[in-house]
Amino acid sequence: MVRSLLESEEEAEPLDFVASYDIRRGAEGLATVISERLDFSLQSFRSGNGRGTSKGFAYLRERAEPAGIFVLLIGNLGSHHSALIVELFRGFALSNKVAPFVVINVQDSEQAWSFTLLHELAHIWLGQTGVSGGRPTSAIETFCNDVAGRILLPSAEMAGEVALRAARQDVVIARIGEIADLRQISHSMVA
Repeated sequence: MVRSLLESEEEAEPLDFVASYDIRRGAEGLATVISERLDFSLQSFRSGNGRGTSKGFAYLRERAEPAGIFVLLIGNLGSHHSALIVELFRGFALSNKVAPFVVINVQDSEQAWSFTLLHELAHIWLGQTGVSGGRPTSAIETFCNDVAGRILLPSAEMAGEVALRAARQDVVIARIGEIADLRQISHSMVA
């Protein structure tokens, strides 16, 4: 419908980044391409304060939408009786050259929304429409996770962390929480 509306208003221009990236160029390369296209600043993303805030997501969404990507938060199919289960659906991308869409399940943790948005943006750059949820079951899903992870939690930052392999579980859990909250990302991503 959006594409048809854009075409009827003579505003339908193909976006050059949709389906522009080849997976063989690597996750680090796509992370850089997406960050540059969106003029994404990790410092600006992280400037939101406190747990449960979506300031980082709001910043990321504000970067994606002017690029021509429609971003929706949806949690049900029109009624609270039809809530979308997170384990089955975290987000999906419609990789359309004129009207690319990302839909994110609002039932998921707010701190997970940003990761999901970046994951779905990777799908758009690859030209791969698809639904994401649960554990990655394909090379594409793993690749898109890697892209999102490299944008939100660069390897160089984690390299500076003290190894916690022999630490007690409560110490590990506490440090994961500190890292996640400081960086506006989910605990599962840090883990």
